Amino acid sequence: MSKFLTGLVVPLSVLFAFSYANAKSGCCSWHGGVSHCDTSTGRQICNDGSYSPSCTCQYVPKPPPQQTSTTPTAYQSAPTVSSAQIKTEVTNSKSDYFKDFDGFRERLVDEFIGKFPDAKASTITYYVYTILPDVTCASNKFNCPDLITKEGAQKVYDKCMQEAGSDVHNLDADNDGQACEANE
Repeated sequence: MSKFLTGLVVPLSVLFAFSYANAKSGCCSWHGGVSHCDTSTGRQICNDGSYSPSCTCQYVPKPPPQQTSTTPTAYQSAPTVSSAQIKTEVTNSKSDYFKDFDGFRERLVDEFIGKFPDAKASTITYYVYTILPDVTCASNKFNCPDLITKEGAQKVYDKCMQEAGSDVHNLDADNDGQACEANE
């Protein structure tokens, strides 16, 4: 039986000696174990109140990010636009509209939405479609002063001659095929 006890005691004593040495070599092992982590220094604090000489915290929480404005900088400095400014811009594009009216209003709305990001798209659309009426050949809707340029008047005249077969808007007073000759 003594051989048996000797065979059992020797491995147990080796195991105990290894565990004791391992316990004394860990973080705060000589100071009663780890109490908590000091997030300001990133060091572990032992149960006796001392800092661990060799161990740092596994996780050091980062301070919360500073609160910033949720409005992007580009929009903070964007000038506000009034309805009068949009109306003026649309009116200024009137001569170009009659020169190339197919799809012009849609392109203009897209352009102005990009140009005036703080304006409502519905406001821009309203002014574009109100100031630049549909070029129709169903009824007399335009006079030479409305069409501003001779080139624009000619485009409307040609469209109506092709679609309706007549000068619906009375743009060619002398019937020579030249619309609004007095326009510049």
